[in-house]
Amino acid sequence: MIINEYKIPLYGIFILLSFIINIIFNYIYLKNAISKKNILLLMIMNLSFCIVSSKIMTLLSNNDSNLNLLNSGLSSYGGAIGIILSSLIYSKFIDNKMVIKSNILVLPLMYSISKLGCFFAGCCYGIPYNGIFNVVYVNKLNIQQFPIQLLESVIFFIIFLICIFNHKKENIAYILVFICALAKFILDYFRYSHLHQIISINQIVSIIIIIIDLIYYIMNLKRQKN
Repeated sequence: MIINEYKIPLYGIFILLSFIINIIFNYIYLKNAISKKNILLLMIMNLSFCIVSSKIMTLLSNNDSNLNLLNSGLSSYGGAIGIILSSLIYSKFIDNKMVIKSNILVLPLMYSISKLGCFFAGCCYGIPYNGIFNVVYVNKLNIQQFPIQLLESVIFFIIFLICIFNHKKENIAYILVFICALAKFILDYFRYSHLHQIISINQIVSIIIIIIDLIYYIMNLKRQKN
């Protein structure tokens, strides 16, 4: 997108905005549970883990020998895994599980915002499609494509709203992870990169996350009964 003859890096802007949302949400959700110092340290860990994990995920899912940790893009799944790992580690450090819940609750909102960046940048684009709301990236394939990034953005924003209104429920974090992983698995079929594939890396990761989430959910239910 060009405005006033200057190229605006909308991808970077929306990625940055998603990080800012993470900071604001965690501060509001955790300000009465942990100290401001701990919130600040958590944010630094989240940012570090998110960036490194997202780049590692990009490298693992691409066969491009020219990619390295510095010039690789950011994988949304990798970023989410990084933030969850960060919150798991930090929750052990300060002995407060609200850190995990807070970071999981904000993930679909972060993803929703970041997908707008993907839409304007023309990455993660959809399958060929000539129906309503089709998108043409002139400098890419130059064909009509499904607006998968916008659909993901809308769906994950709705997931965020539903879960935030039910955030007080005991097992909401497990339910949220399951729904997000399932949504990612289904929506990946509408990506151009999924063409000629039986199953993608994203879908494999989705299956692994669903299995791990269900195991922890069942273990937690058993602890609650005992």
